[in-house]
Amino acid sequence: MCVLYLAPLLALLSVGTAAPAPEDCGHLVKLLAPEDKHTIFGKWIFIEGFSNHEMFNAVLRKTNSSWIEILPTSHTETVLLNQGNLIDGKCLDSSANMTFSKNILQISQNNMTATGHFLLSCPDCLVMDFNSTMDEVHIRSLYIFGKSRTLPEAELKQFQKQAECLQYPQPAQYSYDGVTEFCAEKKESSHTVESQDVKDGSQ
Repeated sequence: MCVLYLAPLLALLSVGTAAPAPEDCGHLVKLLAPEDKHTIFGKWIFIEGFSNHEMFNAVLRKTNSSWIEILPTSHTETVLLNQGNLIDGKCLDSSANMTFSKNILQISQNNMTATGHFLLSCPDCLVMDFNSTMDEVHIRSLYIFGKSRTLPEAELKQFQKQAECLQYPQPAQYSYDGVTEFCAEKKESSHTVESQDVKDGSQ
């Protein structure tokens, strides 16, 4: 799942559903304003994900559940990304620093580098659009996260339209089922699973 795993992380929406016209895409793919950076902080549940490459699609299809936590650091242009991924029933967790300046995210770990943006979305949503390079393979990924286990259908449909505007193959290769448990935070246990909703970690 690209940045989520950091190297553990053009069809229609559906038959009979018209693709968004070019003039409809402008408002769907606007970037989060730099002054709204504070809205990205806290814990988020991975709800749905797209990729344009089979390498990441294969990982997305094996994903049972996933959460991330984004925290500020003492450096204004650096944020901390914590994550817990349940893949094929096994917990994989990691922490990494990300550079975030003028709405441009940059991260590098092991043999992967990625650059991305946050897109405007609903108040309790976080949408990340990434371009990743791993072993000279270039891959694009689009993810939506929520504060709770589910998002309103209207918000999911808007996200799917965002994906289509950005020319991601449909359908999404990962969709959280709303009930699968989550890997616990590493400080609690690196290989246990928690059944509670992921709580907001923002101050």
